Amino acid sequence: MSKEGTKITYKSVGRNPDGDNRINLKNVPQIKSDKQLQKLLKDDEVKFIHVSDFETFAINKLLFNRKFFLLLEPNPVTFYFSIAFDLVPQLEKAKLQLKEILNSKNRNDISLGIVYSTIFRIGSIGIIFSFLSIEAFMNQELPDYEKIDFKNKKATKEEIQRWASFEDKLSKIIPNVSKKDFGKRYPKQEKLLKEYKKIRDELVHLKQKRTDGFASYNNIYQEILNLDLKNIVQIIKNYINYYKPNTIINYNREE
Repeated sequence: MSKEGTKITYKSVGRNPDGDNRINLKNVPQIKSDKQLQKLLKDDEVKFIHVSDFETFAINKLLFNRKFFLLLEPNPVTFYFSIAFDLVPQLEKAKLQLKEILNSKNRNDISLGIVYSTIFRIGSIGIIFSFLSIEAFMNQELPDYEKIDFKNKKATKEEIQRWASFEDKLSKIIPNVSKKDFGKRYPKQEKLLKEYKKIRDELVHLKQKRTDGFASYNNIYQEILNLDLKNIVQIIKNYINYYKPNTIINYNREE
């Protein structure tokens, strides 16, 4: 049985202000023993990198169970996206279970509550992590070494990350920085992203809206029930890969 998954990809460190990505490693001493490696792992001043013919990647120095280890730094965009992507079949299965319960002559209210809670849990996690992936990606696309045009001013990457709205990044800042415009190429998909973002925000802030004087969350419960998570993750994959091809790669894996 095969199941779709998401490949974890890696983000290169990027170029320095001169545009030169070459690194001189001639004076870097070779590690000749495990003891020497363990000593370097404990030194906060020592940084590790992975250098290929064309790119340079960061390496994380991590500690678990009192043991240090090195990890080629994964791109968290792919972690976030994979969580949402893997939930698509789970949400479809839960909705099918709800359909079966509603079509049953012997409807069980307890089962109805359980299956809806499953739909809400899966749908909420799916849409939240979908937007974590796209927001993390947009922040990665901001240049490290130059200021960015924002509301008639020059802003740093840190200022954009802190103050610019999702909509500003989506429709103005990222197209300006990349010299490509997803919204012009796919206007319907960008419009849907903005609509789905509103649902994500409702979930995060969960403000009460009593339309009948009693029920507070009817709107968000209905929106989760109507949620097309498969479409959301596909649009976000299209968006990310439009600016950085092959960042999101899906594949079939055998179980």
